[in-house]
Order: sequence, then C-alpha cells, then structure tokens
Amino acid sequence: MVIFKSNQSDEKTAIGDSMVTESTLKVLGMTCDGCSSRIEKVLSKMEGIQEVKASWENDTVYVKFEESKVSVNVIEEKLKGIGFTTEGIL
Repeated sequence: MVIFKSNQSDEKTAIGDSMVTESTLKVLGMTCDGCSSRIEKVLSKMEGIQEVKASWENDTVYVKFEESKVSVNVIEEKLKGIGFTTEGIL
C-alpha cells in the first residue's frame, strides 16, 4: 500500500492496480439528518464509491472512492443534481 498526499487535502492510496482517494467536500444546502442520509444513499450507489459520510452540522461530505471509476467532479455533479451546492475539497 502506498499513500500520497496532495495539496487539495485529499489522501490517495494505491492498492494493487487501483488508486483509492479519500476527500472531504464542502457541501451547502443540508439542513437535517434527512439531507445527510439522502446524500449518503445516492452517492453510495455510484460505481467506485467505497464509503460516504455526510454531516449537515459541518456542511461536509467525506468520500472514499476509486479514481479509475469515479472522480470528484462526477461526485460534485451528482450532488448538484440532487439539489446541493458544492464548494470543492477542504
């Protein structure tokens, strides 16, 4: 296992041939546990997503994903598509 740190506050881990990235996104528009649960449910169904934790109290969404299957841009577009605003990686 190899771990890489980028200047965008995400962490990348090489496991075999797959690059796994962990990122925390700033997401606006969550107002309750229902919003957090919806984000977790929708994102967890996307191919390549391994883990999702949304916090409406902190306006953040943590995602762990395989870069070969999904990107931060695709995740952000999915969040926008269900009514939330993203402000990039923290």
